Amino acid sequence: MPALILLLALVLPALSVSPAGAEEGPPLQNERRLFQTALDALEKEQVDSARAALSELDGYPLKPYLEYRLLLAQLPSAPAEQVQRFLEHHADAHFSATLRTRWLHELARRNAWEAVRDLIREDETSIELRCLAITAQLRTGQAGGIVNRAGELWMSGRNRPTTCEPAFAMLDTIGWITPERLRQRIRLAFDEDNPALAATLARQLGGEAPKRVEAWKRAVEAPDTFLKKDADAPNDSWRADMRVDAVRKLARKDPDQAHPAWLRLRTRYAFTPEQIGEAEREIALRAAWRMDPRASGWLRAVPRAGENEELRAWKVRAALREQDWPHVITAIEAMPAAEREREEWRYWLARAREALGRKETAQALYAELARQGSGYHALLAADRLNLPYAFATNPPLTIDTRRLDALTLRPAIRRAREFRALGMIDEARREWNAALDGMDGPTLGHAARLADHWGWHDRAQVAMGRALRAGAPDLPEVRFPLPWREDVLRAASERELDPHWVYGVIRQESLFMHEVRSRVGAVGLMQLMPATATWMGGKLGRKIDPAQLTDVALNVDLGTAYLGHVRDNFDGHQAMATAAYNAGPGRVRQWQPRESALPADAWIDSIPFDETRNYVQSVLAYTTVFDWRIDGEMIRLSERLPPVPPRQP
Repeated sequence: MPALILLLALVLPALSVSPAGAEEGPPLQNERRLFQTALDALEKEQVDSARAALSELDGYPLKPYLEYRLLLAQLPSAPAEQVQRFLEHHADAHFSATLRTRWLHELARRNAWEAVRDLIREDETSIELRCLAITAQLRTGQAGGIVNRAGELWMSGRNRPTTCEPAFAMLDTIGWITPERLRQRIRLAFDEDNPALAATLARQLGGEAPKRVEAWKRAVEAPDTFLKKDADAPNDSWRADMRVDAVRKLARKDPDQAHPAWLRLRTRYAFTPEQIGEAEREIALRAAWRMDPRASGWLRAVPRAGENEELRAWKVRAALREQDWPHVITAIEAMPAAEREREEWRYWLARAREALGRKETAQALYAELARQGSGYHALLAADRLNLPYAFATNPPLTIDTRRLDALTLRPAIRRAREFRALGMIDEARREWNAALDGMDGPTLGHAARLADHWGWHDRAQVAMGRALRAGAPDLPEVRFPLPWREDVLRAASERELDPHWVYGVIRQESLFMHEVRSRVGAVGLMQLMPATATWMGGKLGRKIDPAQLTDVALNVDLGTAYLGHVRDNFDGHQAMATAAYNAGPGRVRQWQPRESALPADAWIDSIPFDETRNYVQSVLAYTTVFDWRIDGEMIRLSERLPPVPPRQP
């Protein structure tokens, strides 16, 4: 048994906290019934009935939530003192932020601009509220500094909310919105693929601008057609922008076609350094994402005006594909310090130096990186020196049971726990996240331990992630729990899958939220698309009801079946199969090397999709930790990474 697990076994019996709902007897169940009665009454707009139930809920953790709902229901007539008192007394509640925003709009409706000015904060992140703050200053005669702030909000290619209209009208009145600025914002609108805003701005600019914007729109909608018809048109600033955008759009579809088209344009017409940089960066990046062997040269040829973080990263990734170690070093060393210090680039700088025989400096970089934790590149660095992994050897956070007890008494923690007990999962998660605000690293670690003890693993991950970022020691058993162990081990065994890998996929896909649904419709622990689940069920001879995919056993059964399917598609290659689980087998085949095998670490770090690249790195690192959690020993990460074979002809 690992030392950390032994320590956990000694600590757990001493914890005075209990699982969610365990200490609640009949009195709390009665309060829950009253709470639900009040919520039902509010849904039916029966305010008096809700207020009657509320009066019997003194001391109940969620009484403030009902008060909040009552205030929302009556906000147009609510006394300002009552709302302000609620916001002050329950500032730690997540729903207070919603009430505060709604209240600011209500105050604006009442023309209570001094109240808006006093309540709004200088550090608002919402565009809507930042504009409301400017309006409040305008209405109360405190206009100092608002022109620059309003100008920053206006100068965007995105649509702005209606609360910005008074601020923008002020800019227009004082003559700040010049033809040059309108022209600049039109450029930004096309950058954001927002031709409707560009057309609105063109009408404001007048003259030939509407016709120009209409032509620009045609250029980005059908770039190949535009470039052919536009070949002999005279150049000006409008036309130059159109041509650059047409080339960029064409590059997204076909860099092979875009590259010669751009060379013809550049030899015939004048472009600014920025326009040249934009066009050549787009072509080079698109070629790199398609594994075009010309990409490295094109990336290095992009002028300085076209450089950004993405371009600098792909100079390295393209060089990795070619195992061009001198260019890997050159590209990394040319990065700004903040970028160069990322774990990924420190690892590859060490790899490149090692490949070129500079072993001493490489080993120093590996050793430093290996001490830093359980991240993918830190584990690979440890492997290069055969060092023990930091997560298995670093001392964990010391748990103080008194601190845990104190946390359970915090109102926000009590609310989060009670929301969860009632099945109000979204509210529970929001309240938990709000409860973490302002905690220091060790307190966050204790909150993670508390959530884990309650079996609330996804919120334990959130708290532990914040704790680590705040510098607290790790709790690997909290970050890598083993819920539904019987279901996972059974399904993995039936599919002859590595159970540690299955857990790695589950953690990355859903963070142990068995009921979660993604924006694109993926469901459950292993984030199955209903169509994939139905197809997989058919292969297994089972009829699948997509509505049941939140069931843990069913989801894990179908998810492991699909994971086994992609594994078999790639001859058991775990990295390739992991990428296929995320992006699909067809894309992974396109990403295979063209001619000869490639080291898996270089292949993974040159996957074109950011999401898939990060996904594979995370899943494989998690797999290694889960191996240690389940078995006490582990297969080293590098042993899971055989070379990636070239694509089949």
